Amino acid sequence: ENSHNFRYPHVPSFLNYINNRQVVHFRGLEKPSNQSKTPNRRLVQATAPSFGRSLTGFGRCGGRFMWRIENLSKVNLRKFYSEAFTVGGCKWRILLFPKGNNSDCLSIYLDVADAPSLTHGWTRYAQFSLAVVNQYNSKLSVRKETLHHFNAKENNWGFTSFTPLREVYDGNKGFYVNDTLILEA
Repeated sequence: ENSHNFRYPHVPSFLNYINNRQVVHFRGLEKPSNQSKTPNRRLVQATAPSFGRSLTGFGRCGGRFMWRIENLSKVNLRKFYSEAFTVGGCKWRILLFPKGNNSDCLSIYLDVADAPSLTHGWTRYAQFSLAVVNQYNSKLSVRKETLHHFNAKENNWGFTSFTPLREVYDGNKGFYVNDTLILEA
C-alpha cells in the first residue's frame, strides 16, 4: 500500500531502470592533449546547414555541440530549440529563451529531445556544461556546469539566470556579433 512513496517500488521497475539508464558526461575540449592519451575513442564531426551546427563526439560518454544562431533578431519566439544531437546514444537539444525565462537574464537548458517517445519510467543522468561563446575571445566565454537526473517530469535542466541580457546583447562584449549568438553544450 505504500509503494507509491518509492521511486522503484517493485523489483521489475528497478531492474528496468538499471537496464535502461544511460550515464552521459559532457565536457569541454579545451585540453586536446588528453584526447590522444585516451584509447578507443574516435573523433566524429558532422555539420548541418540549417543552423550551422557542429557536433564533436568522443565515444559514447562525451561530446560537444555548438549551436550557431544567425539572424537572432528575426526570431520572434519566447523560446526555441536547437536541432537534436546525439551524445552517449541519447538525443538532446538546447532550449533557449533569448529574452529570458521570466528574468532579465539569458535562460539556457539542456533538453531530452525524444522525451515524449520514451518508455514509461525512463531516466537519464547527465553531467554537462552550457556556454555562451565569446566570438572575440573564447577564453571569455561564459560557461556553467551542472548535473541532473532527467525523467518524464524533468526532461530539461539548466539555468534560468545564465547571464544578464545586457551583457549578452552588448555588441562590444563579443557574445552577440553580427546578429549571431553561439551556444555550446
